[in-house]
Amino acid sequence: MCCSSIAFAQKPVAPTKSTSPAAPAKSAAPIAPASASAATSASAPTPPPAPSPLVEPPPIVEPTAQLISLDDAIKVFHARGFDLLLADAQVKSAEADLASAGYVPNPSVQFIYGRIVDPAYTDNLAGGASANSYAIGVSDQAAIFDTVFGKRGLRKDVARAALAAAKMSKIDAYRTLDFALKQSYITLAAAQAALDFSKQVQSATTKTLDLQMLRYPKVINEGELARFETTKLEADQSVDQAEQNLQSARVSLAFLLGDRGITPAYAADPNLFKFAVPQKIESATLADLEREAIATRPDVQAQLRQEQRAQASIDLAKRQRVPDIALSAQYSQTGTGVSSVSPPMVSVGITAPIPLLYQNQGEIAHAEADLYAQNVGRRKVEAQTTSEVANAYAAYSSSRRLVERMESSLLDRSRKARDITELQYNAGSTSLIDFIDAERTFIATNFEYIQDLAGYWTAVYQLEEAVGTDLRR
Repeated sequence: MCCSSIAFAQKPVAPTKSTSPAAPAKSAAPIAPASASAATSASAPTPPPAPSPLVEPPPIVEPTAQLISLDDAIKVFHARGFDLLLADAQVKSAEADLASAGYVPNPSVQFIYGRIVDPAYTDNLAGGASANSYAIGVSDQAAIFDTVFGKRGLRKDVARAALAAAKMSKIDAYRTLDFALKQSYITLAAAQAALDFSKQVQSATTKTLDLQMLRYPKVINEGELARFETTKLEADQSVDQAEQNLQSARVSLAFLLGDRGITPAYAADPNLFKFAVPQKIESATLADLEREAIATRPDVQAQLRQEQRAQASIDLAKRQRVPDIALSAQYSQTGTGVSSVSPPMVSVGITAPIPLLYQNQGEIAHAEADLYAQNVGRRKVEAQTTSEVANAYAAYSSSRRLVERMESSLLDRSRKARDITELQYNAGSTSLIDFIDAERTFIATNFEYIQDLAGYWTAVYQLEEAVGTDLRR
């Protein structure tokens, strides 16, 4: 039997991150059934003016809803999500740093031209010898010894570790942002379910009001009729609020999916909004989930890569104490012919700074401090990870018990209490207040079940985020 009134105050889905659940629908008093028999007053009341027909607003023509599954939403999110695009840019920046770290210094070439300007020499040059001077030199800019001493390889090790950390940070961004998307998706599914139930209540209250207007004033009095009218209007209010909540959920999902322009009328898969226990969670203990999180969570792995980068930075800073040795070669001559002032000459040279005053102590100390900080950071992330898993598991266990209690007894008992009380009221063996209370409890319990179910799936997604893996497959 469809319910005949609405009396509901939605509980918000308890979010753990940045997303917000749909706003609660307004409450409305329940109504008596159409067959209710109410005693008329001793003296017949003066018939009031006929109730004005309820003016219904024109229906809003909504485009066909675009059904999107959670998996498809995640794929679109990964391809177009603004925050994930920014994470991609950070990885590309780290890749550019790796290319820079592996550079080989370009060789330098030097050309020198000179001319003897002293007439005492130029006037006595024999055999047409030239007064011009030429010198050409080439230097490797310490490129050879940079590779031989392993400095280039250590620079690349530092950059590679930084790139690995950036990639893990990108994956971690997927982890945290995927939770926001899943939470937004389940909020949309809950808003759809709440709107559907609100429309059922609205339909029932409309039919009941039509029938009660025919029974007035012979069977019911003016006060009871006013209650039915109020209940119908409250049901309309509830539907309007539920539609607003649905539109808000669609806008939130569209923003996360990176939609530009007109917001699509997304619809969540109704088959997802059902109670089910993922096998991986059912078969795992809290200790199992904590160990898996430490081993696989990308933020923990990113911190490990940062430690490796810091250690490589220490090795590089120590290696930098070895001076950069540059090799060079030069060809020079002054004049031409056998009587030239300086005959052609080839020379080679080596250039190196002498590390007497400074041996990179500051850079080494800085790198060691960085390693200590990264080590502390890793231990902090590991402790935070186990804490998040424990909290998420507790939220999952609690929300699961709520839904199981709802499905095993609460929904059935509230419906049965409403049905029995209705029969008793129709038979005249109980009061209208008792029936109103049973009806109110039944409707509130159904809406509470919708919110409990949304809270359960939010807790499942939160546990997936805390562990860092998909627990539903």
